[in-house]
Amino acid sequence: MSAPADDGVGFYSEIAPDFHASYSWDANRRERMRVWDEFFDRYARGAAFAYDVGCGSGVLACALAGRGIECIGIDGASGMLAIARRIAGERGLAHLSFQQHRLPISDTSEFRPADLVI
Repeated sequence: MSAPADDGVGFYSEIAPDFHASYSWDANRRERMRVWDEFFDRYARGAAFAYDVGCGSGVLACALAGRGIECIGIDGASGMLAIARRIAGERGLAHLSFQQHRLPISDTSEFRPADLVI
């Protein structure tokens, strides 16, 4: 699913490496992860399955999978999904997968019920 760069999906696919790298140096992104980690610690206990819709490079999906929650990350940007798949593989997160869809997803009939959707 290729998208032109002037489309939001195409834009994020092109900037994916820089976007993902910013989680290591950008104070706002580090703070965002701290808040999400607290949220997951508080509210994701007992969750067995989750969707991360608009997962980007998969940082939140990986955080959920690292807590033992099976997760499917969904994004439209192929560049973001390539990074997400690589990171999940490097971390050995076997119960984590990614799907490419544009939002809104018109047919979710094949999606299974989830304990958590982010």
